[in-house]
Amino acid sequence: MPDRQPRNNRRDSRSARYRAGIVGGLLCGIIATLAAAPASADTAALALDAATGQVLYAYQADQPRHPASLTKMMTLYLAFEALEQGRLKAGQRLPISRHAANQRPSRIGLRRGQTISVEDAILSVVTKSANDSAVVLAEAMGVTETAFARRMTERARALGMTQTSFRNASGLHHRDQWTTARDMAVLGAALIRDYPDRYRYFSTAAFRWKGRLYSNHNALLAHYEGADGIKTGYIRQAGFNLTASAERKGQRVIGVILGGESAALRDWRMETLLDFGFNQMQADIPQVAALPYAVPPTGEMAVAQAIDMPAAFQPEPVFDTAMLTVAPVTDSTADGTDESEENANPVAADVPENVGANSAMIPPGNPSPPGLWAVQVGAYSTAQPAESAAASAAGRIPALLGDTQVAVIPVERNGARIYRARLIGLNEDDAREACRRLSTQRIPCLAVVAAANP
Repeated sequence: MPDRQPRNNRRDSRSARYRAGIVGGLLCGIIATLAAAPASADTAALALDAATGQVLYAYQADQPRHPASLTKMMTLYLAFEALEQGRLKAGQRLPISRHAANQRPSRIGLRRGQTISVEDAILSVVTKSANDSAVVLAEAMGVTETAFARRMTERARALGMTQTSFRNASGLHHRDQWTTARDMAVLGAALIRDYPDRYRYFSTAAFRWKGRLYSNHNALLAHYEGADGIKTGYIRQAGFNLTASAERKGQRVIGVILGGESAALRDWRMETLLDFGFNQMQADIPQVAALPYAVPPTGEMAVAQAIDMPAAFQPEPVFDTAMLTVAPVTDSTADGTDESEENANPVAADVPENVGANSAMIPPGNPSPPGLWAVQVGAYSTAQPAESAAASAAGRIPALLGDTQVAVIPVERNGARIYRARLIGLNEDDAREACRRLSTQRIPCLAVVAAANP
């Protein structure tokens, strides 16, 4: 485990921020790279079959990331253990220390000398992601938060979370607090497996405390079929994190997204990730080290690339992608320690249509025939604005796109027709460079492998 964040994760460059939006065939958001926007770490992702532990999708799943409030999953795991063993009781009143009361947001405003029940503390951690309540629980179980954090790390190792190190109970930033997408998936699976009855806390929609109602930060609970937990998180140094779980027809997928640029984009990626996981389980796709070129129904070509992991894991998938316009996230505190998602003031991602049944973002390094690449600059409900968008994008960088051909591609999607705006006739390097330049001008762009005659 590194003692501090690797230098290459601290680079603040346009190319690094551009690559942050590219996560294999799954994570295809393009972030607007403004100088005023904080740098974000590359996104990491993993989807897991909760019943078998089979990895259904992984991207940068073993790269160290700051967990933010996903840390509270371990705080709650140990609280559930204490309840199971009788060391805590749901109605037990816990004292609030000065240290707990002085925690930075997100919090419910506990005051020194007050008490809170164990169950209320758990509910406030689950819904509001209350840092003050997390510390109250930690002190009840470990005397001090520091001592409790050591127990958290020890239990992480026992669960097989080999790359996780905790330094506090809340997830507020500490330079030596690290985890990975794989470890968070392991922890999510452990919560469901070891404490199935108490896991229900994570599906709590809202929690009322002293006359105020706190809604659950996990928006998937309200609008994703089968979602029933687990935990969101945000600090500036980590970006927008989410471990989520959903069950459909007796099958459960656990997904992890680390390093999202906004809550909306993170949630959209998670929905895509979970959808893909369920599709993988239902299709019973064999485990292979790599997949050949895949030709979707309309003839557009996509490439599946094996990830740098043992052959037992799935290669990176080919599936739906969408155009995203993402505004920068602003911090609510100067030092970036405010964990509260509502205080982070994210600007919601604009997802025009869920396009892409027949194209995929291609990870760097894949082979591709020259001239079969294109850039896609949007998807629209009618053909005319799609054509105008493509022509306008070509005019922004004529040196690269002046000789391309405007193509408007109709696609049937969910019973409706949409029109993809593309510029075709590029090689891979030019397509990627064009998207890099367009993204700096806040123009959404995907570099895709396209059919010779789309």
